[in-house]
Amino acid sequence: MIFDELTIPDWHDKNKYLIDVEIKPDDHNTLYIASVGIGSGSLTHDYSAEIWKTHNAKATNVTWQRIENGLPDYVERYALETDPQNPDRLYISYTTAGGISGYSSFYIKTADYPNYIIQDKYQKLNIYNYYTYHLAGLGYWRFETEISPENSNIMFIGGYNMDVLDLSTSQIIKSYLITAASDDNFHVDQRIFKTAVSGGKTYLFSGNDGGVSKYNFNDDIMESINGTGLDNLQYFGIGDCEAMPEFFIGGTQDNGEIGNGPGYWKRVNVGDSYENIIDPVEPNIVYCTNNGGRGKNIKKSYNYGFYFVDINNDIPSPVRKDYGLNDRPFVMSPQDRNTLFIGYHEVYKTTNGGDNWE
Repeated sequence: MIFDELTIPDWHDKNKYLIDVEIKPDDHNTLYIASVGIGSGSLTHDYSAEIWKTHNAKATNVTWQRIENGLPDYVERYALETDPQNPDRLYISYTTAGGISGYSSFYIKTADYPNYIIQDKYQKLNIYNYYTYHLAGLGYWRFETEISPENSNIMFIGGYNMDVLDLSTSQIIKSYLITAASDDNFHVDQRIFKTAVSGGKTYLFSGNDGGVSKYNFNDDIMESINGTGLDNLQYFGIGDCEAMPEFFIGGTQDNGEIGNGPGYWKRVNVGDSYENIIDPVEPNIVYCTNNGGRGKNIKKSYNYGFYFVDINNDIPSPVRKDYGLNDRPFVMSPQDRNTLFIGYHEVYKTTNGGDNWE
């Protein structure tokens, strides 16, 4: 008996996230889907990411077949890609487990019809998962690929940044790398890629944590196309000031602090930011809580939020970097503007504007 494992009621990992779907270019009855793994320390085949295929996608009762034979027992995440110029080829890209602070590996394999033979066609590309390195950030949270519609040897790869890989040489030929919050044309964390051809040029559209960017591959030009009306910003907290009523600054999802203290709107810091407190007497002094993409930090600015420095000081690192609530309760005493409180597992207090905590 053939079981459709996607619908077995007691299938132990039926709640995996489906992360990718591809249609065979010359046969819309053939569909591929992929999920992410749910390792949590158990890096076995049962908890691996999965690839499924159907040949009767248009039927009332769709049957699925799991097709990772020949691939590793545990994969963190798959990215699937079809090639309009080679419809019988499925590109299978994947990362092995490594975590954001360790080593991982990125592989590309192909499956060619009619026999669906998975090949080690391209060499493994090592990844060091730090943000300044090529292919950084590929893994469970972000991993996207797209083949150029004009050149089957060109693959766009999205993780924290964006890279262009020449499949014929396994070399990265172009990159768009950012490590700060100051780039107005491109944002980190690539979630979805789509390509288009116009005027003889290939364009890549990237949906990321900052909105939508358009990459002109031929001219190597990246630009934001958010324009007016695409709302993609979430504030967690906002600070205002009695001494400077026109000054506001807030902490945002993934985009740091955004404030108008310098006389114009300015974005600073990286990562998720939360509470912002402006000194009620000296508005040039601003406090914020920010995770910086990694640890959970308290920061202070002396120039209206234009630049921040860490003031964690006496708060132990394991407390600041523990998992759980990011948006920490953070308040200033109404009687003494140098006295502030922040809640972690314990409550910490400073009486000198963050120079020391207890």
